[in-house]
Amino acid sequence: MLELDDGFNSFNKKASGDPAEKRKLWGEEVLSIDQISEVFIAFVTRKIKKFPFSEGPMTAESNDIRDVLVNFNKNRIFTINS
Repeated sequence: MLELDDGFNSFNKKASGDPAEKRKLWGEEVLSIDQISEVFIAFVTRKIKKFPFSEGPMTAESNDIRDVLVNFNKNRIFTINS
């Protein structure tokens, strides 16, 4: 059973991998919305390649709107399907 202190988890069909590696990428635990924002921004800016809410990496066409996506995510408008 998933516990609240398990941190970020991946909920897509292709989710696999070591939970310890995921915690290293996304954080040990989720304590604030700002931490969620940081993970979204790290994915949009390609600092991390895996994302809890996406089955694949950012696509090339997302580069054209990267600054907008970063701004949205900084303001807690999370762009899950970026």
